[in-house]
Amino acid sequence: MRPTKTLVLALLAVISATVLLSPAVAQATSDIVMCKAEEEPVCSGPSWGEKLLKEGGASDTVYKGAFEEKCKKSELHSKVLTNNNTILAVDIEKLTYAECTPCTTVTVIGLPYGGEINVDAKDKYSWITPFVVEFSGCMLAMKCKFETSPLSLSIDNLFTGQHILLAIEEEIGLSGGSAAFCGKSTKWSATYTITSPLSFWFSLKTLP
Repeated sequence: MRPTKTLVLALLAVISATVLLSPAVAQATSDIVMCKAEEEPVCSGPSWGEKLLKEGGASDTVYKGAFEEKCKKSELHSKVLTNNNTILAVDIEKLTYAECTPCTTVTVIGLPYGGEINVDAKDKYSWITPFVVEFSGCMLAMKCKFETSPLSLSIDNLFTGQHILLAIEEEIGLSGGSAAFCGKSTKWSATYTITSPLSFWFSLKTLP
């Protein structure tokens, strides 16, 4: 794990955080946990247990395709389920949008989703999950359904201590509706901020 000062503070963001484990350490360990205090490399104190609800919100989420769909509000809730090697399993229970235009309703279909928080070689954690979203309340009563699997979103740690989940023009292909109206795909961008719990850090359960 990198020095404590680079981990910065806890996370106020929306679904998990950047873990600052080096790739070599992450690949060698058998368990990653979420500590309630900033400890490294091993979490010796209290840790957050299973079924930890994490929630947060985003403003100005955008889908860009044949037209630009904007939602002023979005909320995401999930639970951390298990520890498994360098992966934390996640159950995505809720992802909602509100105050959307030009289509008035954006609905995520098929929840809950099984996902995971997974480390990669660049020291980043990603949330990997299937994703199906439908736009309705559009002009001429048109509907657009977009789908992709898996979807990988980056989880980042701001130096202000906030942890965020980033969707950066994540491309999702059309699976229902008119391509002439909806376009063949749309790109989702959003920044979520975790609000519960207010603080935790990723660490190892034991040394490799």
